[in-house]
Amino acid sequence: MGSQNDLDQGGFFRETTRIYQGPSIGWTQGAAPSTSAILVTTAGTTNIQPGISLVHVNVAGSVTIQLPTSRGSPAGAGAQPGTWLQRLVSVNDLGGNAGTYPITVLPVAGETIAGSPSATISGVYGIINLLADVQNGGWSLVSGSTGISGGLADAPSDGTLYGRRNATWTAVVAPSVTISDTAPVSPSAGNLWWNSTTGQLGIYYNDGTSSQWVVVGAASASSLGGTGGSTPIVYTTAVIGAGTYVIPAGYSNLVGEAWGAGGSGAGVSIRTGGGGGGYSKFNIPVTVSQTIYYNVGAGGAGSSSNGNNGSNSWINPAANAQPTSSGCVGGGGGGAAPSPGAGGPGSVGTTNYQGGAGGTVTGSGGGGGGGAGSAGNGSDASGGTHGAGGVPDGGAGSDGVASGTAAAGGTPGGGSGSSAAAGSSGPGGPGQIRLTIT
Repeated sequence: MGSQNDLDQGGFFRETTRIYQGPSIGWTQGAAPSTSAILVTTAGTTNIQPGISLVHVNVAGSVTIQLPTSRGSPAGAGAQPGTWLQRLVSVNDLGGNAGTYPITVLPVAGETIAGSPSATISGVYGIINLLADVQNGGWSLVSGSTGISGGLADAPSDGTLYGRRNATWTAVVAPSVTISDTAPVSPSAGNLWWNSTTGQLGIYYNDGTSSQWVVVGAASASSLGGTGGSTPIVYTTAVIGAGTYVIPAGYSNLVGEAWGAGGSGAGVSIRTGGGGGGYSKFNIPVTVSQTIYYNVGAGGAGSSSNGNNGSNSWINPAANAQPTSSGCVGGGGGGAAPSPGAGGPGSVGTTNYQGGAGGTVTGSGGGGGGGAGSAGNGSDASGGTHGAGGVPDGGAGSDGVASGTAAAGGTPGGGSGSSAAAGSSGPGGPGQIRLTIT
């Protein structure tokens, strides 16, 4: 190189590259090779010559790109310069037409692209980056390749928000948002509720054993207290068995609700369905640190003979026992034996609803009765067809079946259907309790 004068004293800049030329030569460094590009503007097959490293395709029609051989010259590295250097070839959909007119990339006969006989760019503005295997022949896909067949194309254009999950587009479901001064009925985990009275935002949270509304930003449900009104805590559980709940600071009222468990239908030739569980509700003042006792009833066990009763669910604000005066009891649905199971009653509370009775039918199994809801009785089963759950949140019964095992009753409190021959009933739906603390 001739002498050079650094007139502005800023130093010289030179782009170089390191290239691996095999075990006998090793790594060499020199000036970076310039990118040799071609533009494809006509449909049909375009043959790519050795030395081309960038192929732009801008055609509203079918295009096939025929690659050169990836192998180095069989005469050796010195016979034909450049053929034994690893080469990168990029093919891209410059015009954005590949979604309608996919671009096919073909290797020469006897070679493959990532083990396949071809590659296809089918995503709009997709690109495929290929690295030559000069010794064994064939091309490998380099990271950054997009829009190729078997890869991830553009998300559907249907107005839905999509996110990438592994190698697929998955619809992003936005959480339900309710604005009201009372808690939403039958929420799901992740739902949001903005209390228009207190101005607080809550999220419905499931901790694995129970569900409740928790203020966004609060450390726990017990930290929701405060002056000027607190966001209600809604504690719901269908985990079978006894439990307690301690009233946190800042709250003074409790609404308790209990759904009894559903009874199970009969099996074999009895053909009658189980009854749905009942519902009961009460409302009392409470104090900070007061312990609330409750029990969630179990559904009647499935049977191949007579059905089994569902258990009661109850809430007692004073003692660890089923209440007889203050509190509420959701009665369990009756098991089918041999008459259809009766619907369970609601009792003790100030608002009570009855579960639906099981059904019976000739030649098939009777359906299970619907569990009572917080605003209505459960429906009786009609023959082999299950009874609907009481509005808005009672569990439906299950249908009877001609043979095999009938399905379980719905939660909470749905009665299970029966099986007519050589089978058994499913279990009744479990009970449930809900505490709304304000």
